Amino acid sequence: MRRWFALLLLAPLSAQAQAPELGLRLSREGEGPVWFGQHVGITAILRTPVRFASSPAFPELAFEGRAIALPNGTTTPGSEREGSRSYVLLQHSYDVFPAEAGRLTLLPFTLSVPVGTEAGGVETAQASSAPLVLEVRLPPGTTDPTRLVTTPSLRLSVTSEGEPTRVPVGEAITRTVTLVAQDSSAMLLPPMPWAAPEGVRAYPDPPRLTDHADRGVLSATRLDRAAFVPERPGRYELPGASWQWFEPRGGRMQVLTVPPLVFEAVPAAA
Repeated sequence: MRRWFALLLLAPLSAQAQAPELGLRLSREGEGPVWFGQHVGITAILRTPVRFASSPAFPELAFEGRAIALPNGTTTPGSEREGSRSYVLLQHSYDVFPAEAGRLTLLPFTLSVPVGTEAGGVETAQASSAPLVLEVRLPPGTTDPTRLVTTPSLRLSVTSEGEPTRVPVGEAITRTVTLVAQDSSAMLLPPMPWAAPEGVRAYPDPPRLTDHADRGVLSATRLDRAAFVPERPGRYELPGASWQWFEPRGGRMQVLTVPPLVFEAVPAAA
């Protein structure tokens, strides 16, 4: 009887000792400063020594501080060694863009995952990440963060439809402004601030925002288009606009400008 009692006491301890190992950590890709609006790659790394019986649904990131995280990150397998031990990995990527300067904290989260055991079975294990803290800087020389784009590459194109030297009253002259940025998201590209002088009506179209990813490289396009219709004859000037572009690798600040457009409105044909 005493022997059976001792075995019953030891059974929970043995089960506890054989509980499957599971680890979870958050890691930032790259080194150096984190700039306002910059693309920051974040990876959630889940590891266990035997195998994963299934892949978990990684949650959306939660922040203390302002940031934008793109949906639909990707999960890839991997492996690593620590000392004499080998681990299999599930690595889930997040695309994060800080939306204000200061401290940005990626809050911890917990995952429960079925994993293989040393004995060949499958058990559910649980792991929690630690918070990840980023110090976000505003690029030197920034005059207006709402007009700032932080990206390795930014292109601006401006086109017009209509003859600016002779626009009949009641007819439209149209302007199109397109921004194309690499390693960014379209929702981060500032809009063209359309404005019209007295005597001209503006009819802006909804913006066209397009995001594209090719082998992990992000690109973003924002297209703003507006028609301007003069209500009476005269000489008019449509205001221009400017954006600040900060290139994080070289630390360069540049200014991209849409020039004003002057046009002449003439009486409509009888």
